[in-house]
Formats: sequence, structure tokens, C-alpha cells
Amino acid sequence: MSVSLRVNNLFEDGNLLGGASSGAFSVANANTTAIGLTGQYRMFDKFSLFGSFTEGFTGVKQQQGSFLQGFSALRSYSWGTGIIGKSLFRYNDRAGLAVSSPLRISNGSADLLVPQSLDSQRNVINSRTRVSLAPEGREIDLEAFYRMDLNHRTQIGTTLTYRDTPETTSYVGKGLSVFTTVGLRF
Repeated sequence: MSVSLRVNNLFEDGNLLGGASSGAFSVANANTTAIGLTGQYRMFDKFSLFGSFTEGFTGVKQQQGSFLQGFSALRSYSWGTGIIGKSLFRYNDRAGLAVSSPLRISNGSADLLVPQSLDSQRNVINSRTRVSLAPEGREIDLEAFYRMDLNHRTQIGTTLTYRDTPETTSYVGKGLSVFTTVGLRF
């Protein structure tokens, strides 16, 4: 059994949690400290269970002129777990199944400024509404893969992924992907 703990710090200039922001909803910068725990347990000779959990704490500096102001501290997390088999059908092949949930904000809010009117000096009058930045639903991803060596220099693999998101729009939501990889050692 192996367990590891990691602490990371990420400073983003003009971005928030990996997403580029610009224009009316931009931020000046964001600073995230993340704490992660990862573990692996060898169940049998050929099979191992693995899991990981990461929680992040983000401070946001607002951008002058943005419609998002007054950020609270943000909390985010992600997790994943699965099983990996090695040398199942051929020497040194690998197969696995995993379920995961990618990074999402779990707690945090900001003020949304909405232009309403102009005063007599033509200054914009805004209304201010406090909004949660935590989404209501959660994305769940499923993955299955198989990888094997063709020879001492070439490896091939295939991966099947299924993404289930809570959105109901037709262009975002559930999705199935299949891809193949070829690796060459030099």
C-alpha cells in the first residue's frame, strides 16, 4: 500500500481555476493552494485499487470594470478511483476502469453587477446581486482502457471514456469518446 500527500500552490494571472477570463467577467488574478491525498493498494498479484482526492482554496483579486466583484474565498475539489490490472493477457499489458469527478467549485460567491441605467452625468448605475459560483450538478467521468507492448519500442492502447454532465443543453452534456494511442520509445 502506498499513500502520498501533496501541497501545491498555483498563481494565475488573468485566469481563474484554469479557465481564461476576459472582458466583462474577467479577474485580475487568482491564487490557489491545493492539498491532495493519493493512495494505491495492491489487492492481488495483478490488480491494484487507486484513489485520489484534492481540495483547493482560492483567493481572487477582482478586475477593475468586471461585472464580477467582491469574491469570497473559493473552495474546490476533485476525486477519482479505479482498478488497474497488469499482465492480464500479455506480459506487461495494462487494463483499467476508473470513475472520477473533475475539479469543481464547492463553495464561493461573488457580486454580479448588472447595468441598469444612466444617471444625469451619464454614469452607469448598476444593481448588485450576490451569486453562488458553485454549480448545482456534478460531472462524472467513466474510463476504461487497455494498453500493450507490440515490441520493445512500440506500445499501443485504446481508451473509452463516457462523460455525464448535469447540463441539459444539446451541445454540452453526455458524451462518449474512443481514442487510440501509439507510443514509440527512442
